[in-house]
Amino acid sequence: MKQWHAFLLLVSTLIPSITWAQATSTEIEQALLGHWYCTTDAVTDYGPIKVNASINIQTDAMFSSTGQLLLSNQALPNPMPMNFSATGSWALKGNQLTTQLTKAELASGNAFIDSLAQAMKKEILNYSQHQTTLTALSNVRMSLVDNYSNTVHCLR
Repeated sequence: MKQWHAFLLLVSTLIPSITWAQATSTEIEQALLGHWYCTTDAVTDYGPIKVNASINIQTDAMFSSTGQLLLSNQALPNPMPMNFSATGSWALKGNQLTTQLTKAELASGNAFIDSLAQAMKKEILNYSQHQTTLTALSNVRMSLVDNYSNTVHCLR
């Protein structure tokens, strides 16, 4: 399975007046908490995807996310939209953000696309743990990069 990690977390400035070396983990976590609106593009085994997500990072080390995934494929005349929701847990160590997906749902309202969505969901859940590097964080903006060099851009 190729680069589903961009989907799992959706997902550049530093914390104002604090460098990564000076910031405490508590300061970074506090800046991370709350609602974010994130976008990313990636290439998967199914084709290129664009993800737009609303993510809520909670104080109890849990997160929830909803949004839309647009899948492009040579066999499709138009990009295929799918709505998704996901929940899981998160942990931060330095600038490494690890998420563990516990639940994911994908649906389109189209029987053919929904059968594909269920296959995609199964693969996503098989790769449920995901690690990203937090490259930028402020009160209004966040950027993360995964192991495949996919960048997730987020705004408040």
